[in-house]
Amino acid sequence: MVSYNNLFYLYLSLIALLLLVFSFFVSIQLKTIFVYLLNFVQVFKYFNKRIVFSDINYQRLCNLHLITADYFSCIAISELYLKINNNFLDKKVIYLSLGFIYSKLCYWHISEYYYLKSSSISSDDMQMNSALANFYSTLGYDKTS
Repeated sequence: MVSYNNLFYLYLSLIALLLLVFSFFVSIQLKTIFVYLLNFVQVFKYFNKRIVFSDINYQRLCNLHLITADYFSCIAISELYLKINNNFLDKKVIYLSLGFIYSKLCYWHISEYYYLKSSSISSDDMQMNSALANFYSTLGYDKTS
């Protein structure tokens, strides 16, 4: 016959082992959140040092928000950058990015609008044409239709 003290110690050891496994996964998540927070603080400090909204600032902020799937902030940053920057090549890339983000959010008409705005800037770009083809294929359009 097994004493109740041994069963209790076995129960405690199993619970401690289970908590150890959970703490490992939680610590990985906390590490990624901490890394994202450090990147955000670094970008924010760099952005405050320079009043001009440069390409590097845009890329860092947009990458940070895309990694965390904060699409609204990425859309706001992209729209702000479109208002500030007049370079047509950058606008084409930003239109492609906005089309991609809106397609992720399932706003198909807005996504199509941005893809077509990108194609109006340069219609012979392979990246833009493949993005537009992928967009139409996800909507169910075929070559034969």
